[in-house]
Amino acid sequence: MTTTGSPIESHETHSKRLMEHAFEQLEKGDRLQASEKAWGAVAHALKAIARERSEGRGRGERLVYRTHADAGRVILAIANGSPNRAAIISGFDVAEGLHRNFYEDVHQKEGLQDRLEIIAGLLNLLNLEQERWTEAGRQPTPAGGR
Repeated sequence: MTTTGSPIESHETHSKRLMEHAFEQLEKGDRLQASEKAWGAVAHALKAIARERSEGRGRGERLVYRTHADAGRVILAIANGSPNRAAIISGFDVAEGLHRNFYEDVHQKEGLQDRLEIIAGLLNLLNLEQERWTEAGRQPTPAGGR
């Protein structure tokens, strides 16, 4: 049963599907769609993590991802305390560059292939960090990442 305002598919499902589509679009030569699909894959992964880390536990400030501006706060909250902090932040920078590429069309196909591989790696790191967080029995992550 779907509640009002809830996505039909989970953010995790959207993320995986969008990343697959990013590689498909690049293979077809559509650099703009490949770029935006990869950004969308990251955005949905971050929304899934923010939701999981904020739902129904404890009190205080929640990790929220409602707007594009929230993405940077969410990624820092995930990266803080991670042994993969630098890779997470630099991967996110690549994702933001792909989002910009959708509007500016500055990346060639060869460079986009490398960037999509970086995004696939970022998504794997995000999954690993969420597993670490869950195994540690963590409480909600504050929006500031503390």
